[in-house]
Amino acid sequence: MAAQPPKLKHPLVLIHGLGAKRQMAFVEYFWGIPHWLEEVGNRVFQPDLSLWHTLETRGTQLKEQIEKEFPGESKVNLLGHSMGGVDARFVVSKLGLGHRVASVTTIGTPNQGTSLADIAGGLLPDDLFHSAERLANRLGLSHEGFLQLGARNFKRTLSAELSDAPGVAYFSATSVIRKPVLKTSLPLFWLTERILRRSEGENDGFVSAQSARHGTDIGTWVGDHYGQIGQIMGRSRGLDHFDLFGTVMKRLHREGF
Repeated sequence: MAAQPPKLKHPLVLIHGLGAKRQMAFVEYFWGIPHWLEEVGNRVFQPDLSLWHTLETRGTQLKEQIEKEFPGESKVNLLGHSMGGVDARFVVSKLGLGHRVASVTTIGTPNQGTSLADIAGGLLPDDLFHSAERLANRLGLSHEGFLQLGARNFKRTLSAELSDAPGVAYFSATSVIRKPVLKTSLPLFWLTERILRRSEGENDGFVSAQSARHGTDIGTWVGDHYGQIGQIMGRSRGLDHFDLFGTVMKRLHREGF
């Protein structure tokens, strides 16, 4: 485990990605990170967003939960993994939370979208997709959030809509899968890494390094998308996620956040 992280000036909001909750059964999304940060006096809050929904829905939930947890005008640092980073940018640029946010840090986030979402979205015929979406809606879910992460959607509309807010500092960090791929990534990413490498270059199995960079680039580690948060259950195939988060914390501390 990395050395103890610094204590930040502002509370830290850890935002989980799509297809998950802040905790599922006994599996904590940011494995071991919240307690590690709290041990040195950091105030850490983990919102619980819809596991499969649109940016509009998840963003609204995020804003409401932040305002409930931190009433008044105190500022917070937002740190989002995967879609959680897009959610963080969304509440700042689209939902007017910029005055409450000191910094936004994205980890493994498709800040320019991911072509994997475009590919997956094109696999189902429209009729089948609409049927699947109606079923998801009955369960309080939506596939639209995943499609919103497509590179085409970012290029067409989302990048302009998620413009950086004045007075908010933006940082990013990510990782890439390198050889031997079979040892440094989960089987889930063996095929997607190859597909994404052909179209976007080095990647973590879901997001390319190029797309993940936004604002000040803190660094690029070696490992897959889930390794960034210490999954599965602390087994991250060589990627020290405590080192990743510790490096992020040191940078935020140095910048006075």
